[in-house]
Amino acid sequence: MNSRASRWLILISATLFVCQSATAGVMNGDFSDTSGSPFAHWTTLYGNAPVDGGGIAMFDVIDFFDESQLEQTFTLLTPANALSFEFNLSSVPGGSLDVFGLDVFQVTLFDAFGDVLFPISSGVFGDPRFYGFDSSGNEFKSSQATVENFAIGAEVWKRVSLDISSLVSQQLTLEFLLLGDDDSRSTTVLLDNVVVSQATAAVPEPATIAIWAFLGTATLGLGRKRKPIPVDGRKQSSCIH
Repeated sequence: MNSRASRWLILISATLFVCQSATAGVMNGDFSDTSGSPFAHWTTLYGNAPVDGGGIAMFDVIDFFDESQLEQTFTLLTPANALSFEFNLSSVPGGSLDVFGLDVFQVTLFDAFGDVLFPISSGVFGDPRFYGFDSSGNEFKSSQATVENFAIGAEVWKRVSLDISSLVSQQLTLEFLLLGDDDSRSTTVLLDNVVVSQATAAVPEPATIAIWAFLGTATLGLGRKRKPIPVDGRKQSSCIH
């Protein structure tokens, strides 16, 4: 075998390894990883990390500029139908007061370049989230998102599903963020069952997988650093905790 053929064989083997080891969907979406931390595979980029609520991620904010954030970067290697999650938001009197501000829970999806996907609205003054819910019960969602209510005991939970069927073989970052504001309320969000539902499709051929992985690894080097995106015009903290 000549040296050129050897190099191509090494490249293809490495590409297949990257493909096989990449995360094909959200990992530990039920926050019940038994190998260590309940937040294994998740990262807090800025603000406060949520705490373990017993297999549930619990976000809390009390005062203005409080932030609780969680995100995960993963790769879709097969066609998927939807990205879904379940949450419950409760808010009680407490904290500072400003009639114009409300605590808000927001969810945003980014591509490998840090650009938002499926925003509620686009443009300079657009809303980059695909879903938002504030402490007064106001709901905001992208046209690709659907919401259903269900009960767990006396609590009303919401299941949000985002149609991601147009996304194939790319790196994504999913961010959950609870922002505190001067609404004189203390707000808690319980998050669970973050899932990517795979579409029913034929298993791709190895050659196709290799191409996907090669393109994916090439793309990783082009991504730019993502910055926090506020929805109310405030400058968010960029420090890592």
